[in-house]
Amino acid sequence: AEKNEFTAVVVVNEDRKKPTSMVISHLPAGPTATFRLSSVKLRREYSQRRSRVDCTLPQVLTNRFSTRVGHRFSRLLVSLFPIKDAMKADEHQRNITFHNQRDYIFFRHHRFQKKSSDRKS
Repeated sequence: AEKNEFTAVVVVNEDRKKPTSMVISHLPAGPTATFRLSSVKLRREYSQRRSRVDCTLPQVLTNRFSTRVGHRFSRLLVSLFPIKDAMKADEHQRNITFHNQRDYIFFRHHRFQKKSSDRKS
């Protein structure tokens, strides 16, 4: 893993073709976290028009991770995604949101396109 410069391993466990849990382990020495998954909607369950994979880097947002353990989980989740240094917030076309509510972490992935403001009269 070090040879290929991997920084994390994500393992998704399934039961009857439904994802049930996820293990995230940062390399080389951790930390490791295990999450139970519920209400998972896979990409193939969306219509074809909406399910295109986009290669643009996402803007990762965390919400309500205010405790000491919350900050640690927030850093663990955010570090799974690459960060581009010079990218402004308005240049993003994807948002990934992790929302903590009553010890449940909700995940949302939004993809959007901005309309150009250059209109010709």
